[in-house]
Amino acid sequence: LFDLLRSPDSKTSDFWGVFDTKIYVRCFDKDDVEEVLSNFDGRKFNGGALTELWNVCNGYPIATLGVLNLLPDEVAANEVTPKEMNEACEAAAFDLKEIVDALWIDCDSSSQDLYRRLLGSGPINRAGIANPDVDTLVERGFIAIEGNKLVRPSRLVQNYLAGAGTENNAIASLFSSPTSYMQNLSEVLDRRIAQLEDLDADLKRYLELGVKDLPDFPKHFFSSIRGILDHSLEMIWKAELGDKKIPSEWTATWRYNGEKKADEWLARFPQGGQRLRLLDLMTGTQRCDPCAKYVSKSTYVLANAIQGFGDFGQHQEGADIDPGTAYSALHLCIELSAALKRELPM
Repeated sequence: LFDLLRSPDSKTSDFWGVFDTKIYVRCFDKDDVEEVLSNFDGRKFNGGALTELWNVCNGYPIATLGVLNLLPDEVAANEVTPKEMNEACEAAAFDLKEIVDALWIDCDSSSQDLYRRLLGSGPINRAGIANPDVDTLVERGFIAIEGNKLVRPSRLVQNYLAGAGTENNAIASLFSSPTSYMQNLSEVLDRRIAQLEDLDADLKRYLELGVKDLPDFPKHFFSSIRGILDHSLEMIWKAELGDKKIPSEWTATWRYNGEKKADEWLARFPQGGQRLRLLDLMTGTQRCDPCAKYVSKSTYVLANAIQGFGDFGQHQEGADIDPGTAYSALHLCIELSAALKRELPM
């Protein structure tokens, strides 16, 4: 609410300034838990049961209360044992799954990686760990802090990740470092290409060679981007214009609405960067409605972005090309191909 009302235009609102102070609801500490337990029908909790409760919830209020509410009624007059607490924790894992799922998804990948690291290695010295990642996990009860150590990864989250299968762990393993990211992203893009069944053979060949070139030979891939764009535009002209003659009613409309360049194309079909200007006009501008039958404005946006990479690829002049930049260009080329497959008649 604070973020929504930051605009000076909201000063006339009755809510202006009401939400400028943030109040954090943090995890229960030991005193809070003792207060909560005192309200549970006189039940007594031995030390082992409380240890299990902390191991599962780390004082996160919703989880702590969720577990305690699942303790069987028949133990009300007796001491709650670790066995009974564990049974309640296992039952709560099912009831709280959606909550844990939402909390986990809301974590940045770096916070998730920190949790997995703690889970695999045991207590971690807090020195050198990014404070936002620590705060993210602590405020959700995913971990705890004792002294200068990060400890006690929540068993509730452990069970959630185990139930989610190995996909999350596999992703963390494949993309946890810049080196592994660069080496494994080719496989991701290769699978995306494989999803595009019946893709134009020339485009598919260009894209497959691009995957093979990266990450080791980004300059080789950049030199072929112009070919991908040229072939894509030829596919568009064939579907939309047939013999590459721009309808006179299109140029008349563009000229009437003050769009530039249209008159230049009456005698000569646009070349080079002007082709993107034509595609821009065909898919609609602020002054003119779209006149293209098949291609959309998003296809123009993809093609226009690729044009810049293609120009650079033809005039590299010894410049270094970062593999991450090359991957971005390849992804754009793949999605342009997907758009053409989706929009143009087969």
